[in-house]
Formats: sequence, structure tokens, C-alpha cells
Amino acid sequence: MDKIKRMTYYINMNKNCNLVPFPLDYVEGKTSCKFGNQISVSGDLDCLHINSINSLLESFGFSLIVENTADSGAFVKTVLAKDNLHENYDLSTKDSYFLEVKSQEVLVVSKSQSGLFYGLVTLAQLLMNGNEIACCKIYDKPEYEWRGFMLDTSRTFYSTDFLKKVIRLCAFHKMNKFHWHLTDDQGWRIHIDDYPLLTQIGSVRRANTNPIGNVGDYDGVKFPKYYYSDQDITEIVEYAKAFNVEIIPEVEFPGHSSALLAAYPEYGCTKGPYAVETRWGIFDDVLCLGNDKVFDLYNSILTKVTKLFPSEYIHIGGDECPTKRWNECPACQKRIAEMKLKNESELQSWGTKKITDLIVSFGKKPIGWDEVLDNTESIPLNESVVVQSWRGIEGGERASALNHKVIMSPGQFCYLDHKPLPTPEEPGRLAVLTLDETYNFNPVTKNMSEKSSKFVMGGEATLFTEEVPYSRYAEYLMLPRLCSLAECLWLNPDCKNWERFKLNVTEHKVKLEKLGFIHS
Repeated sequence: MDKIKRMTYYINMNKNCNLVPFPLDYVEGKTSCKFGNQISVSGDLDCLHINSINSLLESFGFSLIVENTADSGAFVKTVLAKDNLHENYDLSTKDSYFLEVKSQEVLVVSKSQSGLFYGLVTLAQLLMNGNEIACCKIYDKPEYEWRGFMLDTSRTFYSTDFLKKVIRLCAFHKMNKFHWHLTDDQGWRIHIDDYPLLTQIGSVRRANTNPIGNVGDYDGVKFPKYYYSDQDITEIVEYAKAFNVEIIPEVEFPGHSSALLAAYPEYGCTKGPYAVETRWGIFDDVLCLGNDKVFDLYNSILTKVTKLFPSEYIHIGGDECPTKRWNECPACQKRIAEMKLKNESELQSWGTKKITDLIVSFGKKPIGWDEVLDNTESIPLNESVVVQSWRGIEGGERASALNHKVIMSPGQFCYLDHKPLPTPEEPGRLAVLTLDETYNFNPVTKNMSEKSSKFVMGGEATLFTEEVPYSRYAEYLMLPRLCSLAECLWLNPDCKNWERFKLNVTEHKVKLEKLGFIHS
């Protein structure tokens, strides 16, 4: 029997392998392995990752001790493989690993530090069932390189402690990208040295979903600021690195700019006055693309973003940008005439090319929501632009056919701000997205050719936070649907099994509770 088919059949009947995401191949032995409260680890895993795994283990009574200073019980050995094969398992794929639980020891083998880390994440999940686990061999590798989660901190400002909690959650589910939505109409959350009003004015929102009192408190709790300082961001980036999570910043261009314009009205077409928006929606006031100084502003913004975020990617947004103000703006109309553009829609394409070329000049790769593909027949996107498809699957299909790399985040599968259940009592908005519906997500669609499918990097779960004023609300909306999407991004689609996942996630919720999370 084919290995994958054998594994799927076997696991469906096995109660000891309740891992999320599920591994590609699992073979159980006849004995068990018992651990002490302190687990000795030795070998090639770096100290940052050891500390990260330790923080997960401590939540349920274990700790990792380097070398042989632990109490009695099995020990863990990590090995960076020199060759691509181990016991005929292919370790050439990034993040792949082989884990073997023997009666007295655990062996974790990978070609990369990230693979060793994920092997120990798997071990941590097994240990959450108790200090005695079944002997087994696990071979595992991800189906997709991009396994992401996007959190909107513009509509609602969350603490750095919560962001760290989300990063731990991502790592626990082998997700490796944290897309940090930093700016929008409702708040600007990153300090730019040359433009201090962006945070002094643009970060402060007075609304029922982010109630700031006259004395600067937030529901009775004092916050010193409503943006992330350079120190905050550096701390979060380093924290994420230890959990094998890359942080991708998003700064919006050219729409969703109310917070920016409230701080610097000269960059709008009407010159204001503007205000940080107190409600969700799409707003007519956007950046004036007839004003050359807009690009000077973004040169400063991107200089700071590049300094703080080592990721090779910067997200520009690019979605939901109305053209009404450009229709009425003499400077924008002059730009259209000078550049021989057909209309205001092409003006956005011109602006997108300018900003993405600027990002490329910083040595970064731009990402944009799928609107960046619109009206590009005469002004093609820079070939390095990654397209994130959110309005459905069509944007990803079109982008991949044009040889653009793609991140799939269609709302009907990936938007966790939708209600998890179809009842008025549930939080969430705009639509319903149940757990079983998220499990149907596949980043590669039926309409993609074999060539096009190779441009699909993976996908992202997203949580926009209008009407999510508290982090505990956010956790409830995330879980367990994030677990489902994590499995869709890690596991080969042929190995997915809803009935098996449904059983596993019931036990997995207990693990989440031990880690301090709430869930629906």
C-alpha cells in the first residue's frame, strides 16, 4: 500500500496520534516511553529554539534541560542531518523532520534548525497527553512554505504581551508567518521619526470599539500609547524569530489612509480636515497621487520599516481604494494627463508600480491584496510582487497564471472575523464561517494548471478586528478555526480527513486551555 494511503488508513483508527496539524506519516511501535518532569536535550538545536520549546512545555509541567542534568526518564537528541535522506525519508524539504520515540530516548533529525524545532513542537503536543507516550516514528513535512496568520492591530490596538501569545499559538501549529497589519483608517501603529504626528495624532481613535477616555485610559486601564515603539517592534521581531515565525509588516497604500491624513492633511486631495475613522468601511479620502511628496513620505516610512523588520517582504495593502477624490483633484488629473493614463483606475496602477519599485529598491519583495492586479494591462506589476488573494480564489488564479507568487486568503475560507456559528449569540460579523468550512480550504484550486500551482506559496488565516475590542474576543474567534487552517497549510490535501480532525480537535482544545487560550 502507498505510504501516504497506509498512513491515512492507520491513523484514522489510532487514538494516540492526536496531533494538529496532522503528520504526513506515523508508525506506532508496541512499547511506550516515559519522561521525567525535566527532559534532557542535547545535540544541534540552537538555544533560541530550546527556550521557545521550553516555554510551551512549562505550561503543562515539563522543562527542557540542556545536556544530561535532568532527572530520570527519557532524553531527547537533536541531529542536523548532512544528507537528504534518513531511513529513506526525504528531508530535503524545508521544515521537514523525522522523529523517533524509543523506550528510553527521542531522536529528532532534520536538515534545518526549523525542522528540529517543529519536531520538538510535535513532541510537546504528544507530551500534553501525559508523561508516557507511545513509541513511534513520525516523518513530516509541510505542503506549503507560507503558513500565515494576519492580525489587524489598526482597528484595535493589542498589547505586546498578546502579540507574543499569538506568536506562540502560531508556532504551536507550525505556522511560520505573522502578517502584522499596522496601519489603516482607524489607526497608525508604527512610529516614523520624520513624521511624528502619524502616531501622535494618527494612533488615537475615539469610538465605541476602542473607547479612550478623557484621561487617556482604555476601559479604566491606563495605556501610555496606542502605537508600537521601535523597542516594542524589535522585541516582537526577536521573540518571533525564536519561535521560527517571520513577521511581515503591512503599511497601507494608497487607500485606507484616514489615520495618515488626519496627521498630515497635505497628502490628501482636498487637504482636509480629516479624522481617524471611528467606524469600519471604505472612505473616499485617500492619498493624492498627483502629489510627488507622497512618495517622499513613503520613502521615510519604508526606510523605517526596513530598519525594524528583517523580513524580505513588505505588504502595501492596495485594496479598496475609491477614485472619487482623484476624479475631482486637479493634481491627480494633471498626473493622468502627463503619464497618458486612461483613467483614475490606471492612476492607482501607476502609484502601485511606483511604490512597489521603491520597495524593491530597498531590497525587499512587495505583497499586495489582489486589487493590485486590477487595471495593469498597460502598467504591469513588478514581477516580484506577491499577490494575496482575498476577494475569492479568482485573484490567486489570475496572478499565478501571470507567474506572480500567490498567498491565498479567500474570505469564504480564511476570514476569522466571521461568526464561527450561525447564531445571534456568537461574536463575529458580515458572514458565518464554520470549522468544517475552514477545513475545506485548499490554496491550490481546481482551475490552476500544474505550472500555475507552483506559484502558490501557501495561505493565511486573517483576523480583522473591527468589533473585536479585546484580545480574549480575538482568541475566541481564532480558535479552533486557526487549528483547521494550520492543518490545511501543513498537510498534504490527500491526507486530510474531516472525521479524524474533528476527533483530534476535541482533545486539542484541552491542550489550548493548558496553554492559556480560550476557544469557541
